[in-house]
Parts: sequence; C-alpha cells; structure tokens
Amino acid sequence: CGFLSTELLTSGYSSWWDMMMEKITPCAMMDGVRRSAVFVLFVNRDTLSRKYVVLEISVAIAEGRTIVMIYETDSRRDATNLCIFRVF
Repeated sequence: CGFLSTELLTSGYSSWWDMMMEKITPCAMMDGVRRSAVFVLFVNRDTLSRKYVVLEISVAIAEGRTIVMIYETDSRRDATNLCIFRVF
C-alpha cells in the first residue's frame, strides 16, 4: 500500500492511505473514503474479517466510488479464494 501511494504521488496523483493518518479514527477513515475518487482494496483471505476494512468498503459503495480490487495470488502471502468477493 505504501509503495503504491508513493508511486501515485510521484506520478502527480493525490493519494490517501489510512495507515498514514496521524490519528486513525472511524470518522477520519470514512471521510478519507468520501473524498476519494477511487477506492483501492488489497484483497487477501482475511480482508473481510477486518471491521474497519468492511466499514471503508461500505462507505465506498454508499458514496458510489469506483472500487478497484487487487488480489493476492501468492499462497505464501494469504492468497484468497476469489469466489468470496463476488458480491462486489
């Protein structure tokens, strides 16, 4: 995530990454998603088990944001079964 954020910034795009926030709160996370044009979701087998990730996804859907999912395919890094994400 950090690498992608840095690459976007150096390419002239603005980027917001919740882990770079000074104080991470649910309200701040929701505001960050609302202010974004595109929501990028890094998906592994544990993604939907994290309540704040689910919150961010919910806000992105409610706000009509484009959601770009990047799937982990390396089983050594918690690859996911893509079938669980068909709802999106």
